[in-house]
Amino acid sequence: MQGSGILPGKWIEVATKCVAEVSAASLSRGFEERPGAVAPTGLSGSLVSLASGSNVTAIMIASTPDGCRELAGAMLGMDATEAQELSHDDVRDSIGELVNIVVGAIKSAMSGEDPELALGLPLFLEGPFEPDRHSHTEVAICDVGGTPCVVSVVVGEAARRQAA
Repeated sequence: MQGSGILPGKWIEVATKCVAEVSAASLSRGFEERPGAVAPTGLSGSLVSLASGSNVTAIMIASTPDGCRELAGAMLGMDATEAQELSHDDVRDSIGELVNIVVGAIKSAMSGEDPELALGLPLFLEGPFEPDRHSHTEVAICDVGGTPCVVSVVVGEAARRQAA
């Protein structure tokens, strides 16, 4: 059974809810969405796709390099001082795992709307991310335990048109 395209607004709603849940459960940190806030600059983060015959969507969690280091340390149960000792590879792997957990939660939450969704592999990006003209992006600026983050969903145009 193939689901229909899911609207971008639904994706960001579910994504922010799942980030809040994972933040509490896996990072032992609070979560607060910051509507109207300006996104920090110099972002890095991980992106994971969720795709089916009806939906092509990527979810990204990004922060500043220091923010990524803080989140990676939280993933590994470290305090801020210990997190400063993490290598770039450790930070990249930990952020990828964090996004993987979030996207797994999103897949579960969306299974009623599209049971064929399949997870891709995490891709770590450093620097600005710009989707092409064939996609639509929804963004939520948030705070994860004092760390500013940006949660983005990028919905492929064909899936977006099908959902409209």
